[in-house]
Amino acid sequence: MGRAKNIMKNAIDIIVEFIGHFSNDERPQFCEGDYGFFHFSTIQGDSLNSILMCTIMEFEEDRMNEKIQKLYDVCNLINTK
Repeated sequence: MGRAKNIMKNAIDIIVEFIGHFSNDERPQFCEGDYGFFHFSTIQGDSLNSILMCTIMEFEEDRMNEKIQKLYDVCNLINTK
């Protein structure tokens, strides 16, 4: 008798979903000039606890703040699920 349906969460799946909210246009290998990006560099953990490291590169303060806000917005979106 399964009791995990709609209850159990996998931290790795959540990280994959999180990264999926960022388009290829926002990653360093597809950016040029002074266009900033998100660089996801390290994933550690297991199905219970995981850590995702992200570096944000941006050249203007307003755009940097927008990128930081996007991280918070995506976190909030996933947390409300």
